[in-house]
Amino acid sequence: MDSSKIQKLVFIDKKHGDKKRWRKTQYKRFLDTIAYELNLSHDDRKQVEYIIEKVGVKNLNRRASVEQIILSLAVFVKEKHLQRRIKWKEYRIFEEFGLTEEDHRTVLTNLLRFYMNLIPLNGLVVSDSLP
Repeated sequence: MDSSKIQKLVFIDKKHGDKKRWRKTQYKRFLDTIAYELNLSHDDRKQVEYIIEKVGVKNLNRRASVEQIILSLAVFVKEKHLQRRIKWKEYRIFEEFGLTEEDHRTVLTNLLRFYMNLIPLNGLVVSDSLP
Protein backbone atom coordinates (compact mmCIF):
# COMPACT_ATOMS: atom_id res chain seq x y z
CA MET A 1 0.00 0.00 0.00
CA ASP A 2 1.48 3.35 -0.95
CA SER A 3 1.93 6.18 1.52
CA SER A 4 -0.84 8.36 0.05
CA LYS A 5 -3.46 5.69 0.81
CA ILE A 6 -2.14 5.28 4.35
CA GLN A 7 -2.28 9.05 4.89
CA LYS A 8 -5.89 9.10 3.67
CA LEU A 9 -6.81 6.31 6.09
CA VAL A 10 -5.15 8.14 8.99
CA PHE A 11 -7.03 11.34 8.05
CA ILE A 12 -10.35 9.49 7.91
CA ASP A 13 -9.68 7.91 11.31
CA LYS A 14 -8.86 11.29 12.84
CA LYS A 15 -11.91 12.87 11.24
CA HIS A 16 -14.40 10.24 12.39
CA GLY A 17 -12.81 9.35 15.71
CA ASP A 18 -12.89 6.13 17.63
CA LYS A 19 -15.77 3.84 16.60
CA LYS A 20 -15.95 2.14 19.99
CA ARG A 21 -16.47 5.48 21.68
CA TRP A 22 -19.09 6.41 19.08
CA ARG A 23 -20.96 3.12 19.67
CA LYS A 24 -20.93 3.63 23.44
CA THR A 25 -22.36 7.10 22.91
CA GLN A 26 -25.13 5.64 20.75
CA TYR A 27 -25.90 3.05 23.46
CA LYS A 28 -26.16 5.83 26.07
CA ARG A 29 -28.41 7.90 23.82
CA PHE A 30 -30.75 4.97 23.32
CA LEU A 31 -30.73 4.25 27.04
CA ASP A 32 -31.69 7.86 27.72
CA THR A 33 -34.61 7.61 25.30
CA ILE A 34 -36.05 4.48 26.91
CA ALA A 35 -35.29 5.64 30.46
CA TYR A 36 -38.17 8.09 30.39
CA GLU A 37 -40.71 5.53 29.24
CA LEU A 38 -39.53 2.89 31.74
CA ASN A 39 -39.10 5.48 34.51
CA LEU A 40 -35.47 4.54 35.20
CA SER A 41 -33.50 6.42 37.82
CA HIS A 42 -29.99 7.75 37.29
CA ASP A 43 -28.57 4.79 39.24
CA ASP A 44 -30.52 2.36 37.07
CA ARG A 45 -29.00 3.89 33.95
CA LYS A 46 -25.51 3.70 35.44
CA GLN A 47 -26.02 0.01 36.21
CA VAL A 48 -27.10 -0.73 32.64
CA GLU A 49 -24.09 1.19 31.31
CA TYR A 50 -21.81 -0.80 33.63
CA ILE A 51 -23.17 -4.12 32.38
CA ILE A 52 -22.78 -3.01 28.76
CA GLU A 53 -19.19 -1.94 29.40
CA LYS A 54 -18.16 -5.10 31.27
CA VAL A 55 -20.05 -7.76 29.33
CA GLY A 56 -20.54 -6.28 25.88
CA VAL A 57 -23.82 -6.04 24.04
CA LYS A 58 -23.49 -8.79 21.46
CA ASN A 59 -22.22 -11.29 24.06
CA LEU A 60 -25.68 -11.28 25.59
CA ASN A 61 -27.76 -12.24 22.55
CA ARG A 62 -26.33 -12.49 19.06
CA ARG A 63 -29.73 -12.71 17.34
CA ALA A 64 -31.30 -9.67 18.98
CA SER A 65 -30.71 -6.08 17.98
CA VAL A 66 -28.66 -3.75 20.16
CA GLU A 67 -31.83 -1.85 21.07
CA GLN A 68 -33.55 -5.05 22.21
CA ILE A 69 -30.56 -6.03 24.36
CA ILE A 70 -30.28 -2.62 26.02
CA LEU A 71 -34.04 -2.59 26.61
CA SER A 72 -33.80 -6.05 28.15
CA LEU A 73 -31.01 -4.92 30.50
CA ALA A 74 -33.07 -1.89 31.50
CA VAL A 75 -36.01 -4.17 32.33
CA PHE A 76 -33.70 -6.41 34.36
CA VAL A 77 -32.43 -3.49 36.45
CA LYS A 78 -35.94 -2.07 36.89
CA GLU A 79 -37.33 -5.43 38.08
CA LYS A 80 -34.40 -5.81 40.45
CA HIS A 81 -35.25 -2.54 42.17
CA LEU A 82 -39.00 -3.10 42.14
CA GLN A 83 -38.48 -6.63 43.47
CA ARG A 84 -41.31 -7.85 41.28
CA ARG A 85 -41.91 -8.66 37.63
CA ILE A 86 -43.26 -5.92 35.43
CA LYS A 87 -46.30 -6.54 33.25
CA TRP A 88 -45.16 -6.65 29.63
CA LYS A 89 -48.55 -5.73 28.25
CA GLU A 90 -48.51 -2.38 30.08
CA TYR A 91 -45.49 -1.11 28.12
CA ARG A 92 -45.76 -0.32 24.41
CA ILE A 93 -41.98 -0.01 24.15
CA PHE A 94 -41.51 -3.80 24.06
CA GLU A 95 -43.76 -4.11 21.05
CA GLU A 96 -42.20 -1.05 19.45
CA PHE A 97 -38.69 -2.57 19.49
CA GLY A 98 -39.81 -6.18 19.08
CA LEU A 99 -38.46 -7.45 22.40
CA THR A 100 -39.98 -10.80 23.31
CA GLU A 101 -39.85 -12.54 26.65
CA GLU A 102 -37.77 -15.29 25.02
CA ASP A 103 -35.13 -12.76 23.93
CA HIS A 104 -35.21 -11.28 27.43
CA ARG A 105 -34.62 -14.73 28.96
CA THR A 106 -31.70 -15.31 26.58
CA VAL A 107 -30.09 -12.03 27.65
CA LEU A 108 -30.53 -12.89 31.34
CA THR A 109 -29.21 -16.42 30.85
CA ASN A 110 -26.09 -15.17 29.08
CA LEU A 111 -25.59 -12.49 31.73
CA LEU A 112 -25.77 -15.15 34.42
CA ARG A 113 -23.32 -17.32 32.46
CA PHE A 114 -20.90 -14.38 32.27
CA TYR A 115 -21.04 -13.82 36.04
CA MET A 116 -20.71 -17.54 36.76
CA ASN A 117 -17.50 -17.59 34.71
CA LEU A 118 -16.18 -14.78 36.89
CA ILE A 119 -17.05 -16.56 40.13
CA PRO A 120 -16.59 -20.30 39.69
CA LEU A 121 -18.43 -22.45 42.16
CA ASN A 122 -15.39 -24.32 43.51
CA GLY A 123 -16.14 -26.61 46.37
CA LEU A 124 -19.82 -26.89 45.53
CA VAL A 125 -20.74 -30.53 45.88
CA VAL A 126 -24.03 -31.73 44.51
CA SER A 127 -25.18 -35.06 45.85
CA ASP A 128 -28.36 -37.00 46.21
CA SER A 129 -28.14 -37.34 49.94
CA LEU A 130 -28.53 -34.33 52.17
CA PRO A 131 -27.37 -34.37 55.79
